[in-house]
Amino acid sequence: MDGTTTNYTYTYDPMGRLLTASRDGSIVEQYQYSSNGTRTYEENTLRGITGWNLVYSEEDHLLTAGSTSYQYNTDGFLTSKTQGGNSTSYQYSSRGELLSVSLPDGRAIEYLHDPLARRIGKKVNGNITEKYLWQGRTRLLAVYDGNDNLLMRFNYADGRMPVSMVKDGSTYYLMYDQVGSLKAVTDSSGNVVKNIDYDSFGNIITDTNSSFTIPFGFAGGLYDQDTGLVRFGYRDYFPEVGRWTAKDPILFRGGDTDLFAYLINDPINYFDKYGLDSTSWRGDGRSIWDGPKNGNWGGKNWSGGWNPSLHGGQNGPLLPTDSGDICYMNHDNCYTRAGDCGKAERSCDLELVNCLNKLPSNSKEWPSPPKLGTEGDSETFRDWATNHFTNKWVE
Repeated sequence: MDGTTTNYTYTYDPMGRLLTASRDGSIVEQYQYSSNGTRTYEENTLRGITGWNLVYSEEDHLLTAGSTSYQYNTDGFLTSKTQGGNSTSYQYSSRGELLSVSLPDGRAIEYLHDPLARRIGKKVNGNITEKYLWQGRTRLLAVYDGNDNLLMRFNYADGRMPVSMVKDGSTYYLMYDQVGSLKAVTDSSGNVVKNIDYDSFGNIITDTNSSFTIPFGFAGGLYDQDTGLVRFGYRDYFPEVGRWTAKDPILFRGGDTDLFAYLINDPINYFDKYGLDSTSWRGDGRSIWDGPKNGNWGGKNWSGGWNPSLHGGQNGPLLPTDSGDICYMNHDNCYTRAGDCGKAERSCDLELVNCLNKLPSNSKEWPSPPKLGTEGDSETFRDWATNHFTNKWVE
């Protein structure tokens, strides 16, 4: 943006994991990994890391990175980080949502969620500072303050990231790299307002205007300036160690042997919009693992909602992913109430058909649209379910 050009080159191991990153011919990042894919060593001149080792438990929980130590609970969620005698603690809901973070300086960060597990608000020391308005699971439309005053409104074209933003009555244009990381902001006259530079795994190296805040961060996630975490759909990402704060909810179906690793340790060629599996930015927007999962209660790779462990997911109830999945969830719950009563079961089936028929034919127009790139799968399953349960009771 300032008229200079920087050349980046990367090397990978046979498994596709990032080994080195170079700027203008000089290596600035180096990584080593275990056979299971956990990062075991890092040198990073951009961050001032001359070389540190990373140590893990048998469950792939990160125990230490250099002089920093970490602790996890029995469910596999990061609960504390201790560095130089200063501790940060993390608390979660029974559904695995990050509820709060207690920072070493005494600040208390809290997060609010809706029934779809979307983060809809943030509190600092008990006061709501931001409210988020979403379309679907990950398209952020606007940010409001605690008094419902509009702070930012975002405008989209065809891509997954907004092209412009209205803030304080002025329009700004947003520019990204290949994985969706916010790199630059200009005003309506083309003047650069903000430049952001990251290392390969999303640590912010420079921000020329940190007071000009925008919620989008590395790879297009929801960035929290207070905690340094980046929210992607179902999980929070920790750039400083290149790992998630929780294991993958769909376990090994996400395509990685290390359930906490970020994008099979290749953050250059992949992004993970939902915190579930890797998607190549070069491809058609589908995941590398048999296409993206697009339903917990019905749809491609559906899990049955209440028993996802049978299908590669976590135990316990899962939330519906879109409007169609809400219909399937209500249908399953209706079956549970019906028991062995055939008449009640028939009523459940007819309610499902009615629910699906009320949705627009184009799934992109649903109140809660399917995951981007899965619209065709969602519509195909919807058509099958409508036909199947309509004809099920035909004499």
